[in-house]
Amino acid sequence: MEQFKSEQDPKKEKPTMLYHGSQEKRLRELHPQMENVRNQEEGALVFGTPDKAFAIMYLSPRPNDSWSMKLKPDDEWHFIIGDKERFVNGDNGGSIYTMSSKEFECDEGKGMGKTEWHSQKSIPLTREEDYPSTLQALIENGVRVYFVDKEKLCKLKKAIEKSKDDYAAILQSLQSETL
Repeated sequence: MEQFKSEQDPKKEKPTMLYHGSQEKRLRELHPQMENVRNQEEGALVFGTPDKAFAIMYLSPRPNDSWSMKLKPDDEWHFIIGDKERFVNGDNGGSIYTMSSKEFECDEGKGMGKTEWHSQKSIPLTREEDYPSTLQALIENGVRVYFVDKEKLCKLKKAIEKSKDDYAAILQSLQSETL
């Protein structure tokens, strides 16, 4: 479960460039994949975002979102991770890729709204920015990172779901990581 409040103007035009975060380095092109799809019926997709901080969250080791949660109740992203050891052991950094948004579209009713764009086509990459550490990249790009145990993560997910977008007080009860 991921929660997002969009601050963007719904009439805003399509961004010209998008970001894509990956643990894989030296890619030249992104190909539609069925891994980590948001909806099986959509088929294989390539994802991009106009939000670099959001893309950086995808440098993390994440076979699925069952052990983490992404939230943006205000002007900054919050990334709650329910398995610090798994995250730290898998933190090999990654790359943020830049690409044209020409072949992308956004369905605001799915996924992360205007933050998540998708394409069914292979997409050439125009730029690569390497990061040796995901945790460092997250913090340096303004993402508040919290490590909690699995039980606490389950409780947080339930409390946030119940709070109906009023979960700032829940986040204030957590201690974020620093460099």
